[in-house]
Amino acid sequence: ALYFGPRTKDAVITCGMCHLGKAEPEPMVASFLKTLTFLPPQISSGSKPKNLQVLPKATTIDEVKKTMDEFTTELGVKCDFCHSQQQAKDDRPHKGDARRMMRLVLDMKARKADYFGPKVKETVITCFLCHRGKAEPEPFVP
Repeated sequence: ALYFGPRTKDAVITCGMCHLGKAEPEPMVASFLKTLTFLPPQISSGSKPKNLQVLPKATTIDEVKKTMDEFTTELGVKCDFCHSQQQAKDDRPHKGDARRMMRLVLDMKARKADYFGPKVKETVITCFLCHRGKAEPEPFVP
């Protein structure tokens, strides 16, 4: 499966990106979490999500909201980073990147993409592992 898109620079994807010079990468710590809610208020808990391409079709709007809040926190972005102001539009490049990265994380957790050994805890595998609270992961410079 193709996980990384054309905008990804090869120099970014190294061991150092996640490990940052340490033997074990640090998972996202709870204190980093902010209470962010960026989904527009017109989306009510009873409504059904539309255009789900990676999340299961049975995903509820509350589960989508939780996932989007995790993205905004772990990447340090707001909704318009991936989503157009026009809800029907689906043409933002970062949205495609997010879908590919969601597939990568889901495949790693399901062990379909076996990048990690059995010692890796599922809780470590999140957007934060590579992004560290930034929209774009940065190359590790020792």
